[in-house]
Amino acid sequence: MAGRPLHILLRKGVFMDLDLQTELTAIQSLVEAAGLPDRPRQTIFSSLKQLPLLYQELMKTYESRYVDEILRLITLIRASLANNGCLEVGEVIATRITAMHSRRGFPRLGLKPAAAPRTKPPKKGRPQRA
Repeated sequence: MAGRPLHILLRKGVFMDLDLQTELTAIQSLVEAAGLPDRPRQTIFSSLKQLPLLYQELMKTYESRYVDEILRLITLIRASLANNGCLEVGEVIATRITAMHSRRGFPRLGLKPAAAPRTKPPKKGRPQRA
């Protein structure tokens, strides 16, 4: 790994560990490839943009408030994916984030498998004719 920087500058005053940045970039690529409608895609990207600063603060302080906010954003991302027919992508993201937390010694997020999106039950009434 000689010659490879361990941290990269995201914007003035915000540095990100290269492993962490690689993981977040891979997650962004998964979302881009999912073919989501514009609105949920923008919601997810907005959430993803918040993660680098939260992880930076988590690495400095290990305060639970950063873990809580990361969990909130990952949950929002997964729900948005599930509600738009991309449940599998949400599960891949959860697996990647969980593995990254384990590798890095970050606190566990306690991510559970996502519930399938709700579907409307069939209307009760007259039986359908065959």
